[in-house]
Amino acid sequence: MEISHEIEQVLEEFYEIANREKIQKEASLLSKRYCEEKRAGQNFIQTPETALAYSIIRMPATYTAVSYVLQEAKMRTGGMPAVKQILDLGAGTGAATFALKEHFPEAKITCLEREEAMLNLGKAFQSHFAMQEIEWKQQDLLQEELPDGYDVILEAYMCNEWKEADAKKLFLQMLEKSKQYVICIEPGTPESYQRMLAFRRLGIEKGYHLVAPCPHEETCPLVEDWCHSLCRLARSKLQRSLKQGELAYEDEKFTYYIFSKTPYPSVEARILRHPVISKGFVKVKVCTKEGICEKKFTKKEKEAYQSIKKKKWGDGI
Repeated sequence: MEISHEIEQVLEEFYEIANREKIQKEASLLSKRYCEEKRAGQNFIQTPETALAYSIIRMPATYTAVSYVLQEAKMRTGGMPAVKQILDLGAGTGAATFALKEHFPEAKITCLEREEAMLNLGKAFQSHFAMQEIEWKQQDLLQEELPDGYDVILEAYMCNEWKEADAKKLFLQMLEKSKQYVICIEPGTPESYQRMLAFRRLGIEKGYHLVAPCPHEETCPLVEDWCHSLCRLARSKLQRSLKQGELAYEDEKFTYYIFSKTPYPSVEARILRHPVISKGFVKVKVCTKEGICEKKFTKKEKEAYQSIKKKKWGDGI
């Protein structure tokens, strides 16, 4: 059984023994806050009920997005060899941690989380999965320095909630403290993309190399658009209920960068939107070192045509 399915089952178990009416109320309040309010590191999650409501709403999508990025990282680096120690920043209830553990089962993972309610629920999840080599520490990343000695430092869906200056300070620490890889994943919005572009510039300036998604380290050629990837995941019955959604699936859009101290070969192009499949040809919008362009593959180009038909938004060519 995949961990993503296990997460859903454990969420349902926790929900069954919780105050359901309060969970539903907290879920509604969280959805409203995250849609309407500007966040700058505020503490929204102070109770076990709020932490569980947040987990039901967000944990499956976060897990799926992080898993996608880790798969891309391993594909581009030949498996990310020699990863032994991983630091998960703002670990929440463990969505990114469990994706990390699935990809690096032998690695030791340290989770830093400020909110006690989130940290306690993360530990409860870990005990259900009987996962070893995961250590939880309560730490306010706005106030305390990051520890040293980690091969991978990852932050997911956290810096978008901070003030710009605080996010930049943390990212510079990540670059300084990491032994090899720095991974940042944020919502696929124009606002988050602009902040991530600043991270991209800083990472390159500090001597890191871009592993993905970019096919180059030149200035980003997107001007009136923003670069983001997409994963589709199934919604559980409980998720649909708390999110008041009718669809049986949701599309998680996210922006990410994978930085490495070691250079790796990059893809020639990255698909920026869903390929358009028509009779006799496939057309894709791609980012290349030369800029943004459209490429068209016809049936006459048999091998290329069959290959591109299998590609999706975000894939490299």
